[in-house]
Amino acid sequence: MTIDEDNRHSSFWFEDGNLILHVQNCAFKIHKDIFSRHSRLSLSHDPESTPKALNSADNGQEAQYLRYVVPPERGVTADDVAVLLDYIYSNPPLTPSPLSPETPLSRLVSLIRVSSTGQLDLPTVHTASINQFVQLFPDNPTPAQYHEDLIQALLLALEFQIVAVQKRLFYSFVVASNLDLESFESIVQEDKPGGVSVVDVPSTSTSNPTLSPLPASQIKRCNDLMTKMVEHFTPLLFSPATTPHMACTDVFADTWMNLVIQPAIEDDGVCKPLETLERIKGVDWAAHGLCAECVREKRAEWNDEQVLIWNLMDEWLAVGPLAV
Repeated sequence: MTIDEDNRHSSFWFEDGNLILHVQNCAFKIHKDIFSRHSRLSLSHDPESTPKALNSADNGQEAQYLRYVVPPERGVTADDVAVLLDYIYSNPPLTPSPLSPETPLSRLVSLIRVSSTGQLDLPTVHTASINQFVQLFPDNPTPAQYHEDLIQALLLALEFQIVAVQKRLFYSFVVASNLDLESFESIVQEDKPGGVSVVDVPSTSTSNPTLSPLPASQIKRCNDLMTKMVEHFTPLLFSPATTPHMACTDVFADTWMNLVIQPAIEDDGVCKPLETLERIKGVDWAAHGLCAECVREKRAEWNDEQVLIWNLMDEWLAVGPLAV
């Protein structure tokens, strides 16, 4: 048997390999012992997984190998497998190389997906990837994080029930400046076979087709979160702060429109309460006439408000498993 060179992966085709993985239209020739050290996938379940002779394109000799065609229903992509193999082979022979805070989000998404039980089942890789994924999105009331793969990260957290990051991802998704929830809402469509509304979400990274649709129920959760945040934050934002000192209260009355309300109007700050509160805290209120005591007290109050909003999101979102 010969395999078209065009189908051989450019990096992961080892002449001394003894396992050929067929994924989509791509073939990977790797070392079975290295792969099986991490994967619980039973290669013997495939009727094609028997020793075969492969004609070497270089010298015409035959070498024994095991062939495994990854079933399409597992949803495995060749790009994800390449990321996985790069991870496995990067620090042989005993363990994959450690992940770090510098690991790109797109790489973590691929690793979590392809190492899952439903795909190639590499539990150690799966756990390590999820742990690093969680560290990327801290559970605290800091401003939103922006990633080009944010939507895929949210879908992944829902699909694999990574609850620890769901609130952070939902908030970041909702307040991201390049995401227009109304436009997403307008393209919700009914999926005829299952009657489930989905939105096709574009991604800048390779994505698993089974994860690419964003369920309409999650769009509703985003809209509900936005509504709740606006309802809660509007009174605070549009009412000048007060203090026990009349002179300091007058400072807020005179400057609140220019220093707080106008910037919030310009960047939809009412929909970004954590960011807006952070900006309010950053104003040099002392330079505008506020006494040191009032500056300390008000910044502490705005900190507390950020914590309150963050905690209320648990109720507003009811974060949990993916629902359709």
